Amino acid sequence: MKVKQYMADTLQEAMLKVKQDLGREAVILHTRRVKRGGILGFFAREVFEVTATLEARVAVTSASKQDQISSAMNENRVAALEAEIHHIRDVVESVLQPQPMMKRETPFMALRETLVRNDIDPAIAEKLIRDVSIQIPGGQDSLAARKLLEKMLFSCLSRIEGIKLQQGRPKVVALLGPTGVGKTTTIAKLAANFALVEGKKVALITADTYRIAAVEQLKTYAEIIGVHIDVVFTQEELSDALACHADKDLVLIDTAGRSPKNEQHLLELQHLLRAQPDLEMHVVVSATTKPKDALDIVAKFAPHDAPYKVIITKVDESSTFGLIVNMMYNSNAVLSYLTNGQSVPDDIELADPEKLTSLILKDPEYA
Repeated sequence: MKVKQYMADTLQEAMLKVKQDLGREAVILHTRRVKRGGILGFFAREVFEVTATLEARVAVTSASKQDQISSAMNENRVAALEAEIHHIRDVVESVLQPQPMMKRETPFMALRETLVRNDIDPAIAEKLIRDVSIQIPGGQDSLAARKLLEKMLFSCLSRIEGIKLQQGRPKVVALLGPTGVGKTTTIAKLAANFALVEGKKVALITADTYRIAAVEQLKTYAEIIGVHIDVVFTQEELSDALACHADKDLVLIDTAGRSPKNEQHLLELQHLLRAQPDLEMHVVVSATTKPKDALDIVAKFAPHDAPYKVIITKVDESSTFGLIVNMMYNSNAVLSYLTNGQSVPDDIELADPEKLTSLILKDPEYA
C-alpha cells in the first residue's frame, strides 16, 4: 500500500493537495498538526499534515472501506474542531494580552483620566488630549503637556463677566434655575455687595410666590441690607415694580425654582419675564448637579434669542467641577459668579479662570 503525506498551512489546503495528487478516490488515513521549520526549536510554525493512500481501497472489503472512510471523516472533524479551538484561543489571548501603549498615553492618558474623573465629558477630554498630543509629539514631556492643557482650559473658561451697571438707567437682573440651587441666598449676596460694599442703590423683586418661606427669607435679607423689596405675581405687576425703581442702579429679581422637565412651569416663567427686553438673565446651577443634568438645566432655562450668564453655586460642596467645562464647550454660556458657602455677603466671587483650571486639574481621587 502506497502511503503519502501532504502538508499545508490549513487543513483545507492539505486536503486539496491530496485530491489533486491522488484524485477523488483517495483514502485519508490520518490528520494532525505538526511544527515545521525554525532554528533550534525557535520560530517554528504549525502546519497540517494529512496522510493518505490510493491503494487501500483494493485491500479492504466494502464494509471495512466504509469503516475506514468513516474513521477518516471523524478524524477530519476532530482536526477541524481542534483548528477552530486553536483559532478561538489565539483571538482570546490577543484580546487579554496587554496591548502596546500609544506614545500619547504617557503622560497624556494620566491627564485624560484626571479630566474624566472630574466629570468632564469623555469626548471633550479626548479632544483636549488630542490637541495636546498634536502640539507635543512624543508625549514624554509631562510638564509641558500639563502646561498646555492648563492653557487650553484657561481659554475655555475665560468667558466671564459679572453684573455691569449702566449709566442713567437701572440694570435689571433675574436669577433663574431649578429648586434647591440657592437662588434666594445668591440674590441676597449680590444685593449686599452692591448696596453695602459698592454703595449702589439696589432694589429686590421676588416672583417666587410658590414658597412662602422664600419670600419671607428675602424680606429678611432686604431689611438687614436696607433695600426695598416688592412681591409680584403677574407680568403687569413686574412691569409696574420696575417702573417704580427707575432711579435704582440695580434691580435683582428672584424667580421661583422650576423643574427643567416641567414644560408648563417653564412657559409660565418665560411669560413673566418676556415683557422686559433689557432683562439680563443668570441661570443658577449647583456645582453638585450631575453633569448631564447641568446641560439640561442650561438648555431649558437659558433664552434662545438673548444672551445669558451662568452662576455656579455650592462650590464648597463639590469635589468635581467638570460640569463647568462641559457647559462652556456645549453652549454659549458666559460665567458670572461662584458661591462657596452660606455667608452673606462674603461667600460669592466673580469666576476666576485660573482658579477653575486649578480645581479641574486637581485629581479628585486625591483631593
